[in-house]
Amino acid sequence: MPPRFFLAAGVCVVAVGLLTSGNGLHAPGTGDALMLAAAVVRAGHVALVGRLTADRSLRPLQLTSVQTAVGTLLCLTPAGGLPALAHASAATWGELAYLALGCSVFAFLAQTWAVQRTSASRASLLLGTEPVWAAAIGVVLGGERLTAVAAAGALLMLAGTYWGQAIERGHRATVHEKAESGRRTVTTPAGT
Repeated sequence: MPPRFFLAAGVCVVAVGLLTSGNGLHAPGTGDALMLAAAVVRAGHVALVGRLTADRSLRPLQLTSVQTAVGTLLCLTPAGGLPALAHASAATWGELAYLALGCSVFAFLAQTWAVQRTSASRASLLLGTEPVWAAAIGVVLGGERLTAVAAAGALLMLAGTYWGQAIERGHRATVHEKAESGRRTVTTPAGT
């Protein structure tokens, strides 16, 4: 990607800071650091999925099944293992099923499907708009108040995403055009 793409991604990072600032900017807390770490891990994950599934006939459901199994094993031990879950209530099991299927399995399945049909950069930009949707749902359904700073962050996020997509689209078209012109170039034997 050209450097301008990373500038657009930087605009989106600033936008998230504004969007999540609430009543004003403050020093990041532990939760902020954990969310930033999660964003870095997700960016790496999307890039790896894009690289590992490129030009392969890997079905998104296969990869998602492996991801779900590994995630389950990694999270089962800190959660106290199966004995702790055996004593959980039906409500806890329902919440666990919702989080596992709705927030993990579906998200990974959709993400893998999208990365296979576009670029990892484009998918990452689109996935990065998640805070805008979360804020909108919080305002509409949760009764949260949208401050002017948060609204500016949402608008900046959409602008940065649109700008990044335009850069990515142009870059992909240039790469495709160069590849096509290389295929069309026919070398003729010397002396003919």
